[in-house]
Amino acid sequence: MRTTSTTQRPFVWQLSVFVLAVMAVAAPADASSFILSIGSPVGTPSCGSVSENGSSPVSDSLVCSPIGGASLLDGGAAVTFGYVGGSTRAAVGSGYVGTSFGIGTQSTFTDFVTFTSLDPTVTSVLFSANLAYSGTMNATAFAGASVDLAYSLSGATSGFIFAANTNNGVARNDFAVVNGSVSATSSNALLNTGTFLAPVNTPLLMTLQLSTFAGVGGSSFPESASSLFSNSFQIPIGIDAFVLPAGVTANAGTWLVNNRRVGEEASVVPEPGTWALVALGLCGSAMMRRRRQA
Repeated sequence: MRTTSTTQRPFVWQLSVFVLAVMAVAAPADASSFILSIGSPVGTPSCGSVSENGSSPVSDSLVCSPIGGASLLDGGAAVTFGYVGGSTRAAVGSGYVGTSFGIGTQSTFTDFVTFTSLDPTVTSVLFSANLAYSGTMNATAFAGASVDLAYSLSGATSGFIFAANTNNGVARNDFAVVNGSVSATSSNALLNTGTFLAPVNTPLLMTLQLSTFAGVGGSSFPESASSLFSNSFQIPIGIDAFVLPAGVTANAGTWLVNNRRVGEEASVVPEPGTWALVALGLCGSAMMRRRRQA
């Protein structure tokens, strides 16, 4: 039976300690931020408000009847890795004449994205971002609903905005619609930001934000409005998050690995920077096997 000599053990121990130490230094800190708020505007019959924020995914809801059983304000919002969503509904029965009221949500996700290139001489890269967006809006007379999207990448672009409402339609759309369609009533599309320039090997703060609103007036007629975007604004799953040149990739924590959104389960997948360390360990093991055989 083969045994490991006492001269080999220190080498094995030192190699293991070195690999673990460098991996610990290379592991990025958790920089994700999750923020949501739900509430009715000040000065109207109110439900109050709720808000949450932190370094873990959040979700919440708020439901009430601001003027009694014939009225409804219903809001929900959720934020997780690479995803923001929110929905609002407002309704009032016949006979109410008074101040209009409504409810809104805002969901925000931020994290640092780093672009890297296989070519060490590359200092910046031209690329665009892919984003998935879907939901519906509806409103009766004297009621209204709206949705607003915002995307930004600090150090590369000041931001892209989409805004639509049931009264005026699509008021602003900075995105290109790659597939599907967007409107003031129904949207299901793959969006693209268009090309912009960003530095490589530099963490850039990415922000995804979605806001919804639904409100009714006091016309004495039944009114209702909804802005339903719970499955809405997100880094798409199953395709590249960014359109990048060959030899360039993007990573963010453990949820965006090699330019693909993979979710929290990516924590078991080594970051690209650790592959060299893994290879070093494998080479060391191979060298020790050859020494033992010799």
